[in-house]
Amino acid sequence: NYGQSGIQAFRELAEKANVCIAKEDSVLSNAEDEMFDNVIRKLNEDKNARVVVCFCEGMTIRGLLKATLRLNLTGRFLFLGSDGWADRSDVTDGYEMQAMGSISIRIHSPNVTDFDDYYFSLNPYNNTRNPWFREFWQYRFNCTMRQDGTNSSVTRNSSVASSLDRECTGREKLSDKYKADPKLSFIIKAIYSMAYGLHNMQQEVCGSNSVGLCPDLFPFNGSLFK
Repeated sequence: NYGQSGIQAFRELAEKANVCIAKEDSVLSNAEDEMFDNVIRKLNEDKNARVVVCFCEGMTIRGLLKATLRLNLTGRFLFLGSDGWADRSDVTDGYEMQAMGSISIRIHSPNVTDFDDYYFSLNPYNNTRNPWFREFWQYRFNCTMRQDGTNSSVTRNSSVASSLDRECTGREKLSDKYKADPKLSFIIKAIYSMAYGLHNMQQEVCGSNSVGLCPDLFPFNGSLFK
């Protein structure tokens, strides 16, 4: 359902601006090649329409680019891509000619250097408050964590650990091959909004000088969560 509200808004604005929408179609990002080929064939039926507005995830637009190559239609379309494409190079790698002249939109999200500094400072030994961090570390670096920093037996209580032989040192660098999520600043703002909302609700329900939970929060009035 990615982009459904954007599609509806585009339809309304296009109608107001007397912009003709020749064809509409949809395809899953993990669809078979034939499904992408069918979409491109359908779009190609109207020879006067060149611009394809695609509210697509990255791999969906990549599938369409592949289909234009398979059907020998390179240069036929100009794609206008949403933030699901943005500036991701993995979308166009190997299909630069099929994407030539296209435009994609990237949400403005400044780099959060404070988060990077905090994230890079973490390791399995200084971030013990997070019960999932050791398992994340094993996935991230394709290694197995021991119970502690000594020569104790290897941890086998997670599905990832049992299939890995290389031992994690705990000195691996999270900065290696790191690329921040382009929506990171919005995630941080959303978490802060949730935290402030919970705090304000707790203060209103339990009293301005209260700390922690109080009986009146169970159940709580959702309208106060703001």
